[in-house]
This record gives sequence, structure tokens and C-alpha cells, in this order.
Amino acid sequence: MQQPYKNFKSALSLQERILAKLKQQLLQQEQLLQRLKAALPENLREFAVYAVLRGQQITLFTHSAAYASQIRFYSKQLQANISQQPELSHITHITVRLSMPLNSVRLQPRQAQLPSAASINCLRAARAHVTNDPLQQALENLGNTLEKLQQRLTVPTD
Repeated sequence: MQQPYKNFKSALSLQERILAKLKQQLLQQEQLLQRLKAALPENLREFAVYAVLRGQQITLFTHSAAYASQIRFYSKQLQANISQQPELSHITHITVRLSMPLNSVRLQPRQAQLPSAASINCLRAARAHVTNDPLQQALENLGNTLEKLQQRLTVPTD
């Protein structure tokens, strides 16, 4: 008699192998980051956030543009330090990239900044002086759209 859950069990074992591989990859990246931090000056170590090895290139990420430019000056020193280690001797290039921290993501949409009523009226007045028909129509459409948006924002909601 065939076991009814044989396929389900094989799917679970596959998932375990994938998770184990991902865990191993994370551990390797953490070790690489620690090696890179050790090669950096002490005042820059805390700004190296994570490192990724892809092929012959290491990408080092930081959250600060100011410190990213300072760390770039040490890329040759980092590469020389890393290439002394046999398992990383194939590295040919180290790049430093900026990565935005997760808590800096805006969760609320920005409020549109519409032109004033005077600017909209100026657009409408400019339409009267334009002889090009498509441009005249475009200015009229823009004026109408801006006016509708401004009315929506100024109408009080109860």
C-alpha cells in the first residue's frame, strides 16, 4: 500500500534544505562583514551594515552617504586585506553602496503641493495669448485639472 503523504514529506525535506542553505549563506555574509569591519578604521566600523559576495566582487552596504564616501577611500586597503585570506583571494573589486534603513521608509503618502489660485489664473490667461491649438488645449486641460484638485483639497470634510 502506498503512503498517502509521501509527496508532502518530500516537500518538507526540500524546504528544510532550502532554509539550511539560506542560513549558511547568511552566516557566510556575516563572517565576511566581520572581516571587512576588522580591516576598517575603528571610527568607520559601525557604519558597515552588511556585505554581499557575488562572483569576484564584494558589495559593502552602509546607511550613510557621508560614511559611504569615506569607506570608498579604504576599498583598496579592504581588498588587500581580504585577498590575504585563501578563500577570498579571487576577489577583484569591492564596491560600497548606500542602503536606506528600513525605518526610514515613508508609510504615509505625501500631500500634493498645488499651485496657488493666482498661478492657475495666470495659466488660463497665458492660454488666451497662445496661437498654437494643441498648446492652447494643453494649457486649458492643465488649468482645469489643477483647479479641480485645488477644490478637492480646500473642501472641508465633516
